Parts: sequence; structure tokens; C-alpha cells
Amino acid sequence: MRLLLLLQGAAALSSGALPPSALYKPTQAGDRAVSWLAALGVFAKLVKRRPAAAVVAGLLTQPLAAGITRDLLRTPDLAEPASLLPDSNSRIVDTDPLEGVRIITYEGTGSVTVHASHGFGSTSESFQELLEALSVQPNVGSVIAHDHSGFGLTKRPSQRRKYMLGGDVALALTRNASSVVFIGHSMGAVSATDAAVRAAEAGTRAALVLIAPAIVAGRSIGPPSVKRRSVIARAVGALTKLVVTRWPFRVFVRRLVLAKDFWPRGLGATYGERARQNKDNVNAYARRYARAAGTIGWERGLLAFCAARLEQVLHALLTGDSIEARLARTLRSAYIPLDRVLIINGVDDALVPVANARRLVENLKKSAPAASVELVEIAGAGHCPHEEGDVSEVVGKFIK
Repeated sequence: MRLLLLLQGAAALSSGALPPSALYKPTQAGDRAVSWLAALGVFAKLVKRRPAAAVVAGLLTQPLAAGITRDLLRTPDLAEPASLLPDSNSRIVDTDPLEGVRIITYEGTGSVTVHASHGFGSTSESFQELLEALSVQPNVGSVIAHDHSGFGLTKRPSQRRKYMLGGDVALALTRNASSVVFIGHSMGAVSATDAAVRAAEAGTRAALVLIAPAIVAGRSIGPPSVKRRSVIARAVGALTKLVVTRWPFRVFVRRLVLAKDFWPRGLGATYGERARQNKDNVNAYARRYARAAGTIGWERGLLAFCAARLEQVLHALLTGDSIEARLARTLRSAYIPLDRVLIINGVDDALVPVANARRLVENLKKSAPAASVELVEIAGAGHCPHEEGDVSEVVGKFIK
């Protein structure tokens, strides 16, 4: 009879008839006490084979889990992206490849369109000051940046293929432009390069600005050996399966990102020493980065992006068709209107060292001697030169 009553209570809990808070209101002392009781219940089940112990453990751990979710993980009240837009320059639009894309736009009077792709963990707000400064140049028309799928305020789709990093959205947003300068920071350099290459192949005059590009400059271009392919396939396949196991990663990511000092510390670690001392600037950008954590499904989207990106990296490693190789082929062609590349890198960048940018420039110049490939090194800057200081003059001179 007691077992039947316990089962009925468990059924009531699972059906939502009794809210967890009706049984247990989480406190620090209560969490510890109830967790010990749950552990004892499980222990009794395993050692003495008492079925009722499992039900007791379930009754205790179900409200405990709710308490942990509310207090320990500090889950915020999540909202639709449109309600989190910071100003009138931001809006949500639908593009052909993706619905619910957040964009930032500024309108100028010129004919050159500028599009910017942000880095991992960032949003289009990373470029806000740079884009606003570029929009007042007489030769610049529309200035656009968008949040990649899985980041910022862009809607989190259910299909993982829509999280693939590429230039589809950038191309959709610049479809009617005759001349486009694509800007990419860190991870966004891959997206910007893909968009620039494809736009140029379609006949649009394009130029490329890469800021601390997360494009590993290879020492040779070509597919790896068969043995190496097998090792790569197994390693990346295992990582992809691990990431797809969503729940543990979602708990970990939520706890990590929602920590009060996560973004200030993270940005401080990537900035150069001078910018790191400017606490007001660091905190201002930290608030922009953190805005996405209020969006419904943000951690699910982040993990979906990571899984999709691992698949893309695996493909590039197995085929040898890297983004660097694609850019080099395009710059070599006399019939494709993409022949100018500007790379900006902080000298004190600890994430993407300036040595990588130097090697990338060297590789591109060797592959395409007729192309204009320029490197600007920013002394004292770290991984985000456009956030740490003003690079609009450097980029503005490059835009023609």
C-alpha cells in the first residue's frame, strides 16, 4: 500500500499536478540535506533491492533538480529576440537561407556596400562603432552586419545544416550590390571569405578585410595522407557525437556563460594590455556579448553550431579544400573580380597570433603575386582590434 501511494505521488509530480516548489523550496542547506537523502535512497535500492527506495529517490531528486535549475544554474527569463533589440539600427529580417536574422544597418550616400561577420561567441554589435564610422565615408552606401546562426539575436533553427558557417546570409543581404567589401573577424573571417569568393565568382566586385582571421595558414595546400584521414575522421567523429549529447553540455554552457564575471573576464583575456585596463569599455562590450543569453534556445543553438562546425572542419581536412586554398585560387584568377585583401592583426593577440597572419599573407602573395594583399599590425592590440581601439581609418583607406 505504501508503495502504491508513493507511485501515485510520483505520477502526480511527473504530470505536473504538484509543482516542485510545493514539496521543496531550494536553499543552500536544503540542497545539501535533500541530496544526501536522495543518495541514501539510491544506496538502499542498489544494496538491499528495495523498490520503494527508487520511488523515494525520484520524489526527492525531482524537486531538487528544479531547485538546482532555478538557483544553481540561474536560468534567466528567456525572451523572443525581437524584444531584446537594443536600438533602432537593429532589426529582425528573413533571408532566403535563414529566417529571423538580426541585422545592424547604417545607410550612407556612396555606392560601396560593406558587410561584417562577427567572431565566435560575439554578435554584430561588436562592429557597431566601426560600421557607424564607415557609413559616413562619401564612397560608402549600405553598411550591414548580422548575427550568425547560433549567436546573438538570430533565431535558432531546428535543422543543424542551417548552422554551417558560410557566406549564405551575407550574400543574401548584399544581393543587389555592385561592389561589396566583406569584413570578417576571427571565426567570421571564414564566413566573409566564403561570401567574397562566391560574390566575385558571380560577377560582383569584391574586396576582403580580415581582422585576426581564424584561418590557419597552412605550410602546404593539398589533401592529407590516407592514414591521417582515418585518424582525423575518428577524432572529429567522436567529438561531434559528444557535442550532440546536448543535455550535459547545455547545463555546462549555461552555468559557465551565466556566471556574473564570465564576459568581462573573457574579453579581458583576449584584449591587449592597454584595452584591458579600460574597464568601462570592457564592461560595455561584455553587456553586448551577454545579451544573447536572454534569447530562447541560446545554448541549444550554440551547441548545434559547434557540432556543425566540427563537420565542416572534418570535410576541409579530409579533402584539402581549405578556405585558404579557395581564396588563393580566386586571387590567382584574372577573370574573377576579387584581387584585394587587407589583414589586420593585433601584435599581442594570444588567440590568433600575428605570426599566423604573416604566414597567411606570405602564402597568398606567393600564390597570387598580382593580387594586393596587405597586412596591418596593430601594436598593443589583442584579438579584437576593432573593439579595443579605432581601426576605421585603416579600413576606410582600403575601401575604394
